[in-house]
Formats: sequence, structure tokens, C-alpha cells
Amino acid sequence: MAYSLATGTAFWLVVAPPWRLLLAAHAPPVWLGIGVVVVFGTLLPFTMFLLGLGRISAAHASLTSTLEPVVAAAVAFAVLGETLDWPQLVGGALILVGIGLVQLR
Repeated sequence: MAYSLATGTAFWLVVAPPWRLLLAAHAPPVWLGIGVVVVFGTLLPFTMFLLGLGRISAAHASLTSTLEPVVAAAVAFAVLGETLDWPQLVGGALILVGIGLVQLR
């Protein structure tokens, strides 16, 4: 996790330095959105992944983490009204089947 976050930090320090964000005036809903992304988009997923490593092998945890885009697409469909085309549905189904097969072994 430390290497992942350090690599991401180094990249974003060059592309979008945080002082530009922190020094700009933003409305409270923007700060709330930033907080939501930090907590639910970074801290919670990494924490859950690491906790999962204690229950299943690293290989299974990595494979199970591929469920994230499927969940994101489902939430975007249900909450945001996004549409999913047939290739996306087939891909999501294949991911679910693959995860299920590996967990059965």
C-alpha cells in the first residue's frame, strides 16, 4: 500500500500539485466531494483489501479486487442513471464468473 500511494503521490505532485487545490477557494460541497473521494475511493478500498489478505491468499485477494469496476458500474447504473452496453455487461459477468470459479477452488 505504501508503494502504491507513494507512486500515486509522486505522479500527482507533478501533474496537479496539491497546493493549487488547497490555495484555491472552493465551496463546502467541493470539499465534501474531495473528502468522499479520499475516504471511499482510496482509504476504504485499500484498507478492505489489506484486511482481506488476512482471510484469503494474496492471489485470491488480487483477483477479488477486480470486482471493483463491476461494483462501480453497477452503482453508476443504479444511482447515476448511466447506461451499460452489452460488452460491459458481458465483461462484468465474466469477472463475476471468474471470481466465483477461483473462490470455489
